[in-house]
Amino acid sequence: MSTVLEIEQAIEHLPPQDFRVLASWMQEKIDADADRVFEQSVLAGKFDHLAAQALKEVAAGQTTPLDEFLRYR
Repeated sequence: MSTVLEIEQAIEHLPPQDFRVLASWMQEKIDADADRVFEQSVLAGKFDHLAAQALKEVAAGQTTPLDEFLRYR
């Protein structure tokens, strides 16, 4: 297996189109990993307290409807 330094050096020599393809592939991998971590966090209940707080604020009338909020942006 190549070292990171060897990979970086190889990337430096890629034609522009190949570099763009590689960059796109890497971004897809990064995004998929972030999605996986977020989904695991949701399923583990790590955001349940935030959802509960949001529901309390809605019930107490402490929120602004989205259409009204967007109207003043």
